[in-house]
Amino acid sequence: MYDPEKDVWISIPDLHRSHNSACSGVVIGGKVHVLHKGLSTVQVLDNLGSGWIVEDYGWLQGPMAVVHGALYVMSHGLICKQEGKRRKIVVSASEFRRRIGFAMTGLGDDIYVIGGLIGPDRWNWDIKPMSDVDILTVGGERPTWRQAAPMTKCRGVFETSSATLKVMKALEPIEWCSMGWGGQDLTWGSSRSITATSASGIYRSGLFDL
Repeated sequence: MYDPEKDVWISIPDLHRSHNSACSGVVIGGKVHVLHKGLSTVQVLDNLGSGWIVEDYGWLQGPMAVVHGALYVMSHGLICKQEGKRRKIVVSASEFRRRIGFAMTGLGDDIYVIGGLIGPDRWNWDIKPMSDVDILTVGGERPTWRQAAPMTKCRGVFETSSATLKVMKALEPIEWCSMGWGGQDLTWGSSRSITATSASGIYRSGLFDL
């Protein structure tokens, strides 16, 4: 586990169970949650001393983001809010049904959907890399979608299990730079910073505006 404030790596206990499938990791309520693809069980790390526990939450499968401590999942063309074992439909995301390989992360009151590919279908085998940045505001009374300016130097697949963006000056552009293997903290002066955890892909530098 990487501590960006101290700039050190800390060993944590191994997972209670390992599986030969992709996994996603999110932090909710100060606890690390790891979900493997195709499984309903979630492994939870409360503190380093007690190790991992296994909970059967029955969470939806799909891209995940955490906003204000709440988990949101995109599944079957919908954005749903997971509340323990319960779930609530928040808004339609049907326009993303054909998009794959995108990054999804929370920032402030918003969920960002970044990049990805328009995959082939039965009538069209072309693959189109995307530079789009779509934003869903979930902090207000009514969830609303809007588009940010697209990335200018980067497009296509983003493979992350969890990412957090910190923006000190929301009206300034954010440079979207390489996260590499593992995770690292990338900071530009005192005005902008980006923090990523458990990144599993290498991203090229790009730029988009809020």
